[in-house]
Parts: sequence; C-alpha cells; structure tokens
Amino acid sequence: MNSLIFWRNKNSNSIPASVEKLFIELRDEIHESRELLEKIKSQQQATNKKISALESKLLSSLSEQSSLELRRQKFNPSSKATKPVPSKSLERISVELSNELRIYLENNSFFDQESWLELWQGNPAACDLAKRLVFEYLPLKAATMETYHDIGVWLKKAYHKIDLIIPKLNDEFDSNKHEMVKQLQQKGLVNRVQEVKRLGLACDDSVLVKAQVVSS
Repeated sequence: MNSLIFWRNKNSNSIPASVEKLFIELRDEIHESRELLEKIKSQQQATNKKISALESKLLSSLSEQSSLELRRQKFNPSSKATKPVPSKSLERISVELSNELRIYLENNSFFDQESWLELWQGNPAACDLAKRLVFEYLPLKAATMETYHDIGVWLKKAYHKIDLIIPKLNDEFDSNKHEMVKQLQQKGLVNRVQEVKRLGLACDDSVLVKAQVVSS
C-alpha cells in the first residue's frame, strides 16, 4: 500500500480515481481471502483433532469389547450365546421389567455393573436377552437352581414364549430337551435324569439350548 501511495503522489496527475478505487478494492479482497484461508486452515486443524480423538476412542472401545469377549469364552468355552438368536419375535424388554431384574440381582448379590451393561448391549430382543442372561451373565455362574427358577419366572413375565428347561431328578430323559453328557448304570432306573449339569432354554416354541444331564 505504501508503494501505491508513493506512486500516486509521484504521478498524481496521471492516475484516474476509478483505477485507484480498483486497487483499493483489490487489496481488500486479497486481505479478506487471506483471512478466510487462515480460518479454513484453523477449522481443518480442529476437525483433524476431533477425528483423531474419535478414532482413538473407537479403537479403545473395540479393544475393550474384544477383551470382554475373550474373558467370556475363557470362563465358559462351550457357550456360543454371543451369536444372535434366530427369533420369530423382536419383543423387547421394557424399562420397568429391566429395573425389576436389576433390583432382584442386587438384593441377591448377583449384580455387577460391567456384566449388566454387557447384558443389554445393542438393546437385544427378548430371546437374545434370555440367552445372554442364563449363559453369559458371569455373576449367575454360581447361582442355585432356586435362583434360576426365579429368573425363569421373570423371563416368562417379560416374554411369555421363553421357558427355562430345568429337569428334575428322576424326570424321564427327553432327547428333544436334554443332552446326555454321562450315562450311569442304575438298577431299576432307565432313561431317568440323575443329575443336572446345565439348564436349557426354549424360546418361540424352539429349543435353543438343551439342558445337559447325567442320565441312567
């Protein structure tokens, strides 16, 4: 601008006012363009920082989920309940019923915050939720059959087509619902349940997991 003023003063008689105005407008436009470029650069840097932070958070989340999955498999290698259950119904558990279950677990010392969040991840349908609760919810691994009876009542209340398969001693062995893991020779007893190793689960009129039993 100083050179422009010097040139104008030196040649004041030869510079039309329209040309001087054009130079001033051109200078202002260049100045505005520079400011705009600096603003865009600053915004891009801020966006890059946000993207980097989100990527880091996502990778951390995926790593944590992978660790939890490995821990579940190590605890119960035979369980394949992580796969969604083929279900005819997409019935969801209401908030009121989920709170009812939480209170029951807390009152009976079966509540764990991390396992609880895993249980509800992805807002599972009723059949998926039942399978996760019965076979994957770690605090229930040491639960008695009485506790599972209570869980079965709650599941039935949540969705009427869910049934826990809990064989009783001396029940007749049913290959449709039971899986024999060991056979005992008992005099006078044939095809009778002698011990329950793991309960089973049925949902939507289909057996999802057979109960494991020792049978005569």
